[in-house]
Amino acid sequence: MAMLSAVACAWMLNDTAFKGMGGAAGILERESPVKMVSADIRIKLPSCIVEVNYVFKNTSNKALDVPMGFPEEAVDPDGLRGHSWFKSFQTWVDGKPVNAKVVKLADFSDSVSGGYTRNWWTKQVHFKAGQTVRVRNIYETQPGYQTPGAYFMYIVNTAQNWKGNIDRLRMEVNVDGLPKDSFFNVPWKPHKRKGNTVMWFWEDVEAYGTYDLTVRWPEKDTPAEVLDGWASQGGEVVLKTQP
Repeated sequence: MAMLSAVACAWMLNDTAFKGMGGAAGILERESPVKMVSADIRIKLPSCIVEVNYVFKNTSNKALDVPMGFPEEAVDPDGLRGHSWFKSFQTWVDGKPVNAKVVKLADFSDSVSGGYTRNWWTKQVHFKAGQTVRVRNIYETQPGYQTPGAYFMYIVNTAQNWKGNIDRLRMEVNVDGLPKDSFFNVPWKPHKRKGNTVMWFWEDVEAYGTYDLTVRWPEKDTPAEVLDGWASQGGEVVLKTQP
């Protein structure tokens, strides 16, 4: 079963709360002849609205009914409410809306260490032999918070159980919702920037943590002296919003 990577210890600290991390669509089996041909991921911040468009191909000569899952993981040291932190989740297969079923794989909301849950938004996708299928997901979640600001994460490594590598991976982050001249941190230098939209493009991607995305930005009322000292962490790239 494709699972999310282990939760970093920092997520469990009292000054950290992450709600509704999303990730690449995974298959709820150990392996599959279905290949993720491409993934186009577009994120709007700070609203945390995400649109993902996938292209999948059945590489076998047999028809398949594939259980597909989109992962959600949430941590809240103040105690999780015991349900999804996603505000909404919609999914389509070849342009037709599909109802996703929420499968709860873990819920430790009563744990003394704080609330933690892992959900999969699941659906069954039919492939004819050799068929290419397009899957679209749109969801709205909530940012995490860690002094002195907020952050958003998108996990790619849950796609590693599909056949082979991802031929094309595109990521886009739009920060029009942040105030003018706001700092925001990304893990890599953008391959392209257009206004307040930064983009990355990769080919022949092995779906491991190398491509997991974290974006950080200061909270609205962050003191000036903290903003003056705002710096990258762990090799992050510091950018500023444009007018």
